[in-house]
Amino acid sequence: MDNISNAVEDIKKSYAVKGTTDIGIINRILGNEGCRISTYKKAHKLIKAHNLQSFTEKYRAFTYNYNDQKIVLHRDELKDEQLIFALAHEIGHIALGHNEYNKKTEAEADEFARLLVGLKPKQSFNKRIVFRIDIIISIIATITILISVIMDMRNVYVTASGARYHRKDCYHLTNRSYHSITIEDATENGYTPCKTCRPGTIFFDFVLSNYVERHIVLTEIPLLYK
Repeated sequence: MDNISNAVEDIKKSYAVKGTTDIGIINRILGNEGCRISTYKKAHKLIKAHNLQSFTEKYRAFTYNYNDQKIVLHRDELKDEQLIFALAHEIGHIALGHNEYNKKTEAEADEFARLLVGLKPKQSFNKRIVFRIDIIISIIATITILISVIMDMRNVYVTASGARYHRKDCYHLTNRSYHSITIEDATENGYTPCKTCRPGTIFFDFVLSNYVERHIVLTEIPLLYK
């Protein structure tokens, strides 16, 4: 890793980088390296003409040599620190003389980017942020489900002449007049649960099925990093 640290120090000395590396410094470094920067959307004709779609799907950014010029292409949705890290990663490939993408060169370029933008070893801003967003979304979805189910289960439905309380969708309530009361009031007034719809007894089945369904959707959210 000494070669990576040395390469970063050379870059910092050449461009008088002190403290945080901002997007202006990143653009200046790439410009002096003869690189042109473009988003995937703006470069769609180039991407299509040179069959680069697989790169745009796999990588948040990559460098392509076209007519003796390096073009750094990146995803349109990358903003602020994510964009800085992605471009710093590409600077790493250039500074370290990489000619191909593989696990080794990717790991080295990531380490270069971390050192250049001032992150701790093995820490990636992009991965940390996306991971936290995923956790937050999952927690919010779970809490929303639980609140909805708990509030719904506090209310049951009884008829004027029946002795049992029901879920609202129970077929025993079809074409009958009924009103809502809390499950506590129903119990205190001598009502017993319907044996068909079983109000208040399928809580965990309902939560589990809804949580699993939403969790599967959450895990399929595409990540915004290589």
